[in-house]
Amino acid sequence: VMEGLVSQVELRIQASGLLKFDVLSKSDPMCVVLLDDGEVGRTERISNDHDPKFGKAVVVPYMFETPQRLCFKLYDVDSDSQSLDAHDFLGEAHCTLAQIVGSVGSQRSMELQRPSEPGRKCGTVTVTGEELPENDANVYLSLYATKVDNKDYLGKSDPFLVFSRKLEGRKPALVHKAEVIDTDLNPVWAPFRISSFTLCRGDLHAPFHIECHDEDKNGSDLIGTCDVTLNQRLQPNVAVDLSNEKKKAKKGKKYKNSGTLCVRAARVEKTHSFLEYIQGGCELNFTVAIDYTASNKVVTDPESLHYIGPDGINQYLAAIEAVGAVIEPYDTDQLFPVLGFGGIPNYVTIPPRDPHYTSVVTQGRDTYMDFPVNGNLQNPYCTGVRGIVDAYLRSLQGVVLWGPTNFAPVIRHVARFASEAHGGQEQRYYVLLIITDGTISDMGKTKEAIVRASSLPMSIIIVGVGRADFSSMEELDGDTCKLTASINGHMVAADRDIVQFVPFHRFSHDPTKLAPAVLAEVPDQVRSYFAHKHMEPGPKRAPPAAPMLYQPSAPPAQAPGVGGW
Repeated sequence: VMEGLVSQVELRIQASGLLKFDVLSKSDPMCVVLLDDGEVGRTERISNDHDPKFGKAVVVPYMFETPQRLCFKLYDVDSDSQSLDAHDFLGEAHCTLAQIVGSVGSQRSMELQRPSEPGRKCGTVTVTGEELPENDANVYLSLYATKVDNKDYLGKSDPFLVFSRKLEGRKPALVHKAEVIDTDLNPVWAPFRISSFTLCRGDLHAPFHIECHDEDKNGSDLIGTCDVTLNQRLQPNVAVDLSNEKKKAKKGKKYKNSGTLCVRAARVEKTHSFLEYIQGGCELNFTVAIDYTASNKVVTDPESLHYIGPDGINQYLAAIEAVGAVIEPYDTDQLFPVLGFGGIPNYVTIPPRDPHYTSVVTQGRDTYMDFPVNGNLQNPYCTGVRGIVDAYLRSLQGVVLWGPTNFAPVIRHVARFASEAHGGQEQRYYVLLIITDGTISDMGKTKEAIVRASSLPMSIIIVGVGRADFSSMEELDGDTCKLTASINGHMVAADRDIVQFVPFHRFSHDPTKLAPAVLAEVPDQVRSYFAHKHMEPGPKRAPPAAPMLYQPSAPPAQAPGVGGW
């Protein structure tokens, strides 16, 4: 039986006429996309806008042979909580992916509905689908403007840029929004990269639309617009007039422009696939960090998250095996460090003030935040996923569950190795899997560690086990906005999103689906890191002269006396 071909479709979303739930201002909408009842992505939140055009696209697989049911849920976002229950539900619309891509122009508009209020007009949502190319290029742009119109009576304009892709016979699709520059009529925006397909469908001659707005508390005022192409008008040292049609009609021949948009730097950069980097010798280094805090409960208690029942499994083991099985083939030496945090390992003696390991005093006892789970201070590595499982099972006999739940030490531990790779030309990338049961105790330091690590060849996967409040974990996952942290008295934004959080209970019915969910962003994180460093993939490695014969792994040794063994 031949399987159907799978391609990726980018969904761009805009809405109009949304309901108003806020008393003193407009709604702050966000769209959540579900595929076959499972969440596949969220747009960003847009402040004070009942007619939002979302810049962040949602990418879904397209399978011709499968009826793929989509649901678009709009919410008024009232806080930073990632829980949808914390926000006001504005309405939803349903269709299939085939109905979008099969529509004229691959664009479908639908009325939003609230099941609790049938018949109420809730606005509309319009979704445009575009198949993503297998190979793409990035566009690097560094822009500034001069003498933009002042829209504020008591101050200066706070300008920002909005980029939209022009689509023949369809509504323009917002693809990027540059940051707001406060009180500046000659703003300079931070350089950014965007896919050439996203910006102009990869056609350097195709025009796209740029709008300059003045940010206000209750929305924005249009300063001016321009249509440009990459190869003709958007080149270094080129200046383009920003035009405001209303102001032009009012002033007539006296009108010149509403400011000038200038190009400091512009270039098209070739991109490479994740597989090209892997085939060129890039190696993924996998580290596991396990939560040994007391909130897990004593390992012999059937209610403990570390308890091993008659089936020989718990959520920690399921996460290790599911994620490790995917990562393992990409690490040639099959040696994986395994660290524990929040516990007191009685089977290993760590010298006081050892610079390689971090401890804190909790209730008069030294608790270690990055101790080697296998007990070997000189060699914390385990061989293969089976070795990780063996070390974890043995550790349950000799670790006192304690606290607190500090993430920063294990992140810094792995970042030390990633920083060594960052400075050289060898292509190594580090993936840290943190498995935890609860709230982070050192949130400020964890944010700082992540922001500092965001410039390194490193990704962090957090799997939450149990049913604790994981809102703090979701805050670290920068899918909707960049993570920021206070560093040396200044708020600093992460270079890129390197954190993916998933609660295990979503996959408790089928743990095999956990790995695709938590690892989905890693290939693009690897690719974007090396692209940012302008590092090309190495030459494709030739197969060995003599075929290598791989032996099946031995089953894990079981440590008697814990749980149901």
